[in-house]
Amino acid sequence: LDMQMRELAPKDVAVLMENQDQGNYDVMMWKNGNSSAAALLPHYCYEDESITSLFWDQKFRQSMSYAMNRERVNDVVFMGLGTVQQFVMFDDGPEYQSERGQKVLNDWKNQCIEYLPEKAMELLDEIGVVDVDGDGKREKPDGSPLQIVCDVDVNAPELVEATQLAQEDLQAVGIDFVMNVVDGTLLDQRVTECSSMMRARNGAASGLIIAPAHWAPVENTGYTIFGTPYGVWYQSKGAQGTPPPEGSAMERLQQIYGEAILIADPEARNNRILDGYQIHIDEGPFMIGLVGNTLGPVVVKRGLKNVPDYGLIESNVYGYPATADPEQWYWE
Repeated sequence: LDMQMRELAPKDVAVLMENQDQGNYDVMMWKNGNSSAAALLPHYCYEDESITSLFWDQKFRQSMSYAMNRERVNDVVFMGLGTVQQFVMFDDGPEYQSERGQKVLNDWKNQCIEYLPEKAMELLDEIGVVDVDGDGKREKPDGSPLQIVCDVDVNAPELVEATQLAQEDLQAVGIDFVMNVVDGTLLDQRVTECSSMMRARNGAASGLIIAPAHWAPVENTGYTIFGTPYGVWYQSKGAQGTPPPEGSAMERLQQIYGEAILIADPEARNNRILDGYQIHIDEGPFMIGLVGNTLGPVVVKRGLKNVPDYGLIESNVYGYPATADPEQWYWE
C-alpha cells in the first residue's frame, strides 16, 4: 500500500508509530470528518408514551448528559484524540464564521457536558424519576419500571465501547440503561419503524445544505433528529409520517429550515441557521453527544510527495481521499 486512511483506529496509533522505519512509511493525524464520534439519539416517536414523555422533558435529557463521564470515553475509546463536546453541527461550517457564529458554536458544544452525577440525580428527583422500591433503579413518574434500551451497531466497535461506558455512568445514577447490540441492517429497520427507543451513532458531517436532518427533522434518513417519521412527514408535505407537536421545538426547526434554504444572501441565511442552533442550546440537548472531532492515523509510504499533513479521513459526506487532492501526489 502507498497510502492507507481507512480501517485504522485511534488505538492503532502506537503500533503504527513504533513501526514507521521498519515499514518505510510516515504517520499523519487527520480529522475524522464527523464532528460527533459518539452520541446517543433518543427517538421521540417511540411507541411508549411513558418513555417519550421523558425524552420530551428537558431535565431528563440534561440529567442523562450530566451523568456521563466524557473524559473517560475520550481517553478509553479514542485515546484522548477527540474533544469532549455535545452533538453539534460540523465545526467548519460557514454559519460559524462570525462573532455570533463562534458564540453559538461554543455554547452548543459545551452544553451540559460537565460530569456532574449529583446534579443528574437532582434533576431526576425534580421530575419524579425516583427509586420507589429501593432496588437502586429509578422508576417512571407513575411508579412503573423505567428501562432505556439503546440500539448499537455490532459492526461499530468504538460506538459499542463508548456506549458501554455511558451505560455504567447512567446506571450509577439509577437509570436502568441497557445496550441492544444488533446488526446494522436490523438497527436501520428498527429506526425506520420507530421501534427503536434510542440509538448510538456518530455523524454530523456537514451543515444545513448537505446533512440537514442532523439538526432538523426534514429528511427520511436513519440519522433524522427526533425520529424518521417526522422527516417523512416534512418531505411528504404531511401525506405520510408523523407531524411534530404544535408549537414544539421540532416544528420551529422545520420552519427555520424551510425559510433558510430560500434566503439568497449568505449572511442572512447563516443568521437564520444560527436561530435554529440557538433552539438546540435553549431547549436541548435533543441528542446527547459524548466525544467529537476525533483524529485518526493516516499512513503514507515514504517517497510519495505532496500528500498534505491535514485532511479528512472518513467523513460520512465528503469524498475521501478526494479532499486531499490525490491527483496532485507524485513519486520522486
